[in-house]
Amino acid sequence: MIYFQTDYALVHYDEKTPCVVIEWTAYASSEQFHFALEKTFEAYQLHRKKNKKLNWINDCRKMKIVSSEDIKWFNEDLNPRLYNRGLRYMAFIMPESIFATTAVEEYQKNTDPKKITIKNFDTILKAKRWMKTVGGRQ
Repeated sequence: MIYFQTDYALVHYDEKTPCVVIEWTAYASSEQFHFALEKTFEAYQLHRKKNKKLNWINDCRKMKIVSSEDIKWFNEDLNPRLYNRGLRYMAFIMPESIFATTAVEEYQKNTDPKKITIKNFDTILKAKRWMKTVGGRQ
């Protein structure tokens, strides 16, 4: 089910996995990056009410570049809200861009693994398979 779509991001809910997915489809400005992640957070909150085993997938294959300030916001602002709403598992489909890969690595380095477990994948199918194995461990 599509929750939000623009030319730079697609957010949808996968009931079978279960997870929310943000797929970065093009370059996003700082404002767009924040907006798309806030929309993903809204989708997470909405579907978490129905499914306590809900997790999050970041499909970053087409992500271009993200500033350190935006990654800091993700870590310091969004992560605590996600954790407080019950998120424990997050998967990343790694970017093709070296610049975006560096941003993802920076985000992961600054995420507390005792709170949110993160795993990287090269395909969304592999990420969804992993999500199904950890979904019951909230």
